[in-house]
Amino acid sequence: MLDWASRRANQEGKHWLRLDAWASNEQLHEYYLSEGFQLVRLLKFAHRGSGALFQRPAGIELRRGPILSDRGRSGFSPG
Repeated sequence: MLDWASRRANQEGKHWLRLDAWASNEQLHEYYLSEGFQLVRLLKFAHRGSGALFQRPAGIELRRGPILSDRGRSGFSPG
């Protein structure tokens, strides 16, 4: 799904694929790092807890899983 999201972001003219996670979810952080994401920053808010922001350039595909397609979805036309 990360490859699909990266490809879709690139097709939409976006420069980055960004993900958030709880700051305390270190296993998810390690997974994101292994998928080519970089930690941008850790945030702590009194009103909603904490978060970790990760990003990698849009269009990066590691091709580790099945290829997902947008064919058949209304409202989206690749290319």
